[in-house]
Amino acid sequence: MNIIKKSRFIAHIILCLTAGFAASAQESVPTPFEKLITKADSLDSSLRILQRLKITGYVQAQYQYAQADADGISFKQHGKANAYEKSHNTDYSRFAIRRGRLKFVYEEGIASAVAQVDITDKGLSTKDIYLQVKDPISGRNMLKAGMFYRPFGHEFMLSSSRRESPERTRISQIMFPDELDLGFMLTLQPPKNSALAALRLDAGWFTGNGIRPQVVSRMDFVAHLYGSHTFGNSISIGGGISAYLGGVFQNDSSIFMMDNGKFMLHDKNANRIGRYAPRQYFGADFQYAQFTAAGLTQIRLEYVAGKHPGNAAGAYDYRFSALPAAGEIYLRPIAGGYISVAQDLGPVPLTAVARYDFFDPNTDVSSNNIGADGSRTGAGDVAMHSLGCGLLWKINQTLRLTAYYELVKNETTAQIPSVASENGSTYIAGYDSDRRDNVFTLRLQYTF
Repeated sequence: MNIIKKSRFIAHIILCLTAGFAASAQESVPTPFEKLITKADSLDSSLRILQRLKITGYVQAQYQYAQADADGISFKQHGKANAYEKSHNTDYSRFAIRRGRLKFVYEEGIASAVAQVDITDKGLSTKDIYLQVKDPISGRNMLKAGMFYRPFGHEFMLSSSRRESPERTRISQIMFPDELDLGFMLTLQPPKNSALAALRLDAGWFTGNGIRPQVVSRMDFVAHLYGSHTFGNSISIGGGISAYLGGVFQNDSSIFMMDNGKFMLHDKNANRIGRYAPRQYFGADFQYAQFTAAGLTQIRLEYVAGKHPGNAAGAYDYRFSALPAAGEIYLRPIAGGYISVAQDLGPVPLTAVARYDFFDPNTDVSSNNIGADGSRTGAGDVAMHSLGCGLLWKINQTLRLTAYYELVKNETTAQIPSVASENGSTYIAGYDSDRRDNVFTLRLQYTF
């Protein structure tokens, strides 16, 4: 009997467990309502992700007409190769997609990631790509790391979609040909309730090699201290100072410096190989804006000076893809700047713009001393001046049409004359007179 009772007890336990598992299985099957709730939760999660993702961009389609000697500064072409160079002494026009930017920003909590690409008729290229982390207390201090604009001056921080002129100034393009650089940067701002709340310091360390991989271990230091103030509801002023403290790796033992209008051998020492020639710039910028009955008035100006290393032909372009450039170092004192004015024209959606900029690649030599025998100077030491004027039509909040004409003037020297080939078919412009290098740009921009 004990065995029978035990058998019945075990069978009862098995039946109970089986019934429990069956009931549990039945309960795990979701009802149509539960399926709907699950789907809604999934959609809500996807929506929250999309809310953290922001997509913006702009497209610039343009027509340009350039005189025969226009260079790659105001008449940009991929790879700095202009088709008109194959048929000298003739004007040239073209249609192009200057910029096609698509920017993705994903932000969650104190961190965000940014990726921007440029899609044009010349292909696809990467622009900004970086991460950013804010301090969790005030949110005014942050760390940025990746590939982005160096914090030097005001013009670099102004988006190409907002700038009134088609291109950045000559000195900006010479100093920083790739615009972007690899590195990391700290942004420091006092608390909002502080008397110094209007100040902002951006300071970082960069490879100095543009968007190409770092090829030497040293990094360049770049900083911009900026402040602004608003008077009432109509006037705003701002300004800052900048510093670029860097160097260019030397693959040669010789370095030349200016002395009484000539490049003189300053040092020739095998120990110099592996050192860094100074690449140092200092700048100041100022901005003024005021709302009047005629509309918004904006004035911007900036001045930069410093030491710029290069070779006998001119400046290095600082975009080394393997080892830094070899050859003797020529250290040039440079200076440049601009003043830009934009004025709304009353009730009509038009803005008149004008900009003057200059770049002197060697402030220690000028005029007919450039290219003189024994001076070791040449075309890379000729100063350039530009005066641009134009009209912006703000068709609506997203569409803008720009017409802009730029008159480019070069310093003249009889030591670098214009020449023609033996058969007379090829003309090469010198600097004994002003080059024919003016450029007209008609650009339609759509922002989204």
